[in-house]
Amino acid sequence: MTIAIIVLAVVIIAVVLYFLLRKPDRMTQEELVELCEEMTKDCPKIVAENVRLDRVSAGQDKSMTYFYTMLKVAPNALNEENLNNMKAQLLKHYKTAKDFAIFRKNHVKVIFIYKDNDGKELLSVECK
Repeated sequence: MTIAIIVLAVVIIAVVLYFLLRKPDRMTQEELVELCEEMTKDCPKIVAENVRLDRVSAGQDKSMTYFYTMLKVAPNALNEENLNNMKAQLLKHYKTAKDFAIFRKNHVKVIFIYKDNDGKELLSVECK
């Protein structure tokens, strides 16, 4: 259940990005920074049940990092197997979804970081 919620949150954000970034030309670092700043204006934002998007940040190296907080985490929900499944689903979605095509085309590295309510990192996935 938790994996599905997290993947749903990523899909929702990706669809929004798809419509924001439908330009046919190359994405510049400045455009990436502007996009992240624009997305962060609406944060923190609940994107799925128990998942909050806290901010989106652009890196100097043409990267984009999504920072999420999992608001309620059952102790057994995030075992190693579930975390590995989550990571695999996020990577697959990045590599195959139309909404991430502009990032793949422009060699933008996308990083998803999930933390618990105490700020402890639960999962970090780098997609490129």
